[in-house]
Amino acid sequence: MNITSDLRLDNKMGSVNVKVEIFGFIVLAILNIICNILVCVVIRRSRRVQSTTNYFVAALSISDILFTVLVMPFVIGRVLAGSWVFSNTICRIIRFVQFTVPGLIIYLLLSICLDRFYTIIYPLSFKIRRGTAKRMILASWIAVSIHCIICLYVFQEQLYGQEIVCRFYVNITNVNLLFVLYIISIILLQYIFPMIIIGVLYSKVFYHIWKTNGCCTLQRTSNIVSRTKVNMVKLLMLITVITFVFFSPMYITNTIFCFLKVPRQDSFVFRICTWLVFLTGIIKPLLYFVHNANFRRGCREVLCFSGSRCYRSNTYAITIAPSFGKKNFVGVMPPDNGRSSPIRAFDRSTHCDANPWTNNNTVTSYV
Repeated sequence: MNITSDLRLDNKMGSVNVKVEIFGFIVLAILNIICNILVCVVIRRSRRVQSTTNYFVAALSISDILFTVLVMPFVIGRVLAGSWVFSNTICRIIRFVQFTVPGLIIYLLLSICLDRFYTIIYPLSFKIRRGTAKRMILASWIAVSIHCIICLYVFQEQLYGQEIVCRFYVNITNVNLLFVLYIISIILLQYIFPMIIIGVLYSKVFYHIWKTNGCCTLQRTSNIVSRTKVNMVKLLMLITVITFVFFSPMYITNTIFCFLKVPRQDSFVFRICTWLVFLTGIIKPLLYFVHNANFRRGCREVLCFSGSRCYRSNTYAITIAPSFGKKNFVGVMPPDNGRSSPIRAFDRSTHCDANPWTNNNTVTSYV
């Protein structure tokens, strides 16, 4: 009787753990999608955050959305069923996505690092413009996809006893040595080498902005770098460090399992690594909101939480005033003041005093 009650208790605890894990995955997926869609909408609609760097930020958010939409349903199905119940083709595709998207995110962080490096240290020699940024994003997609396409052949279903498992890792005992070398090449080219390059470039940016005074005290150098760029560098450094730290268990476990002789692959470690990858998709938008005032204002405008009416309810007009036009008014034109043209709204004659010589009809000439 005691053994039977213990087994029932274990089954109940197991079912509770599964329900909690599934609920956590669902909440994580919803938050991930909502936060990253908000980032894309704010960058698309708000003029304050439309810059070259934010093209890469939008690409990061799109990558997180794709990873959540394509991977999360099958992870939940795997946890709910207790084994792999999908087809062999889906197993190959999911493993391809799970290696491609993290590699793409790391290469986008490398592109952001290059952009900050040239913007701060060599602002006059080279500048990454919007067209260049789009080409760098496209090149990252193509390069990582081509490199990871062999995952469609490496990973497949396997039968362990009575259970079907979609292979999580490549092991030297049950696959070809070339497959192990291929996984090692992914780890080197998509994690180790980019991490080294990003570390070197950000260290140069760091020493360009700050210098050590004494033992541990840091102070700004004599190089003139705006406070906005300094704050952006701090934010991007923090995002890069968090991403590499949260991605490290996935790449470390893949390296260990390549040479570890295990008869069966447990999915617990794999699920922990997947959890950490999903968490980065939520942490990045939260960091944007906390450390970027323009992004916060853009969120309030998009969500209609600002003091004015909903976003773009007013007409924005920008004028270039010459030196003698100091009384030109630049700002927001309310739509209901009877002026349909921004030119009339900022006409200086309506704001200045009337010309005292308008009623004088005599013509004055100088010979």
